[in-house]
Amino acid sequence: SEAISEEIEELSEQGNEAYDADNFKLAISIWQKALTLIPAPAQTFSESLWLNASIGDAFFFLGNYQQAAEYLLAAKGNIAENGYANAFVMLRLGEAMLETGNLHDAKEFLLRAYMLEGDNIFAEEDPKYFAFLKKHVELKKG
Repeated sequence: SEAISEEIEELSEQGNEAYDADNFKLAISIWQKALTLIPAPAQTFSESLWLNASIGDAFFFLGNYQQAAEYLLAAKGNIAENGYANAFVMLRLGEAMLETGNLHDAKEFLLRAYMLEGDNIFAEEDPKYFAFLKKHVELKKG
């Protein structure tokens, strides 16, 4: 309904404000509340992609890579917005997988991010992620 959509949007903005203030735990809490308002099946609503990706991103910055991966996998599975084709989701998911020691999935998702956006997507990331990808995959220019 329109009322629920407005509440989700308001909570999303509150979460964004907390995130921008580096209050990742508060942002997660707010976004999780918004996520509970999305009707089932949530994966058919675009809001679930952005909320799951945002929660995963915040968990990543808290160093909780396993939780980050769980939410980013949910974002990847979004069918309303084709989360599998979202370069940011693929990037952060690959990074989280690398941090948890899941090298196979890290390579797959980092490569997908690269294929979607090129090396520019790694520009503001820790160089170790692109170095890992280059070590495990022969990347060709042009």
